[in-house]
Amino acid sequence: DLRNQPGNFQNQTIQRLIIRMQNDNDRDRELLPTLDAQFEILQCDRVPRDEQERPEARPTDLAAESFQRSHILVVGEGSPSGFIPNYQLTGSNLYMEKSETLELAILEPTDGFHIISGSYGAIEYPSVISPGSEYIIRYNNTVEDFDPSGESIEFVLETTRKLRIDSHTADLTTSIEKNGTIASTTLNLPNAQTGYFQINIPEIGESENGDSPLQYGLHFFHIHSNFVGIGTLDTYLPVYVVPSGEYNLVGYSMASEPDLRINLADYVPNAPELFIISKSNDVTTFIESQEINIPVAVISVSDNLGPINLYEIVLDADFITSSFDGKMYVLANSATDTFSISSLKIFNFITTDFNIIDSTDKTKTYTNKLGFPINVDLMLDINTIDISVFDEFEQPFIDGQIIIQKADEEFTADLLDIPRLKLPDGNYKITHIVEDEIKSEQDLSISSSGLIQFNVKTLLLEDQILTIAIIIESILIAFFTFRIMSKYFKG
Repeated sequence: DLRNQPGNFQNQTIQRLIIRMQNDNDRDRELLPTLDAQFEILQCDRVPRDEQERPEARPTDLAAESFQRSHILVVGEGSPSGFIPNYQLTGSNLYMEKSETLELAILEPTDGFHIISGSYGAIEYPSVISPGSEYIIRYNNTVEDFDPSGESIEFVLETTRKLRIDSHTADLTTSIEKNGTIASTTLNLPNAQTGYFQINIPEIGESENGDSPLQYGLHFFHIHSNFVGIGTLDTYLPVYVVPSGEYNLVGYSMASEPDLRINLADYVPNAPELFIISKSNDVTTFIESQEINIPVAVISVSDNLGPINLYEIVLDADFITSSFDGKMYVLANSATDTFSISSLKIFNFITTDFNIIDSTDKTKTYTNKLGFPINVDLMLDINTIDISVFDEFEQPFIDGQIIIQKADEEFTADLLDIPRLKLPDGNYKITHIVEDEIKSEQDLSISSSGLIQFNVKTLLLEDQILTIAIIIESILIAFFTFRIMSKYFKG
């Protein structure tokens, strides 16, 4: 046929086309068994249009009086061509951007359990499951004097794909939308302190005792109960379905969401895996995973008394940084980047006396050349200083400001809100000022923790003279009152 077509096809071009068609046919033959295993092929008989209009051509049996409109979705091979995460850092939140057709999840290789607790005790459950497996739920009665016997909690594994049920009558149209159900079980709480319960997870494309097939990707365990002892319980627990392996679900995003968010205050990724799923009409079309190294660092500052929140860190590299709740977050360009701490200021005073230790393993230390990802704590050897001010009557005085100076470094705070100071060793000048007037000042050499006390005079000279006169007058009145009363009783 190609030889008879215009265009002067040469033998070499024809051979290439024939080889290409053969390769396409071979690929299709390899793909058909996979598609056949995933989909049920429905046989349909097409009725010509003219016969559809004839009354005698319409079905007359009762079973055929109900009709449904079906959409055929053809799912083929497909995967993202080298998905490269793009990160954004805001506060303690790390965002991974994505397209709206993708569903992302961060999974950590581990066999740990998630825990949900309440008035009923504690329930431990895996956050990642595999098809055809046994899903184990652990129960622990941690509530004192709670007898759970006779009470139960319903566990329902639901898909994110919605099912819509429509009902039409002559006068009413009803539409109900619900999550598809894959499997369910009733957790009858035991009399004993602990208990184990099992749910059989079906294979992909199957359902254990529900109305929807299991897919790869995000699902939810809907747990609910209305028993008196347990109280009202109605919550959804995210679980992720993967082909195999033991993981812990760290973060996820729905396909409709623009990004995946990770709260670095709760979890600093070390060696996670990124699972990528594409969906079309809520049907999973492919699943892919890849190991990723997220270039983030979390830095906190502490001493032997606990965390220090008032500090400033300068790095030797130009990275994106943010601060939240006493911690500093760093986002690099790649996981191969490194950085050092150029300077550290505590209460605006430079200190170099610190060690870098791992925030999780306190016995692990680092040099001042750090990589990504990392979660470290700068442990200081520093003085803790408390400042108090009293008036003439030994009462606390809270007006004014405290100014602390060391060479060209300075820290100022209102006396009412002054925190416990963390000061490096050195010579300081501490001044108490009220409305731009110096009330008192001290030159100190600080090399250890302690209390610094100021005394302030709040009374003017006239006030002092008047106060003394009032005191003398009070003494004289008391003296003459005593004399008069003595004569009265003698009389």
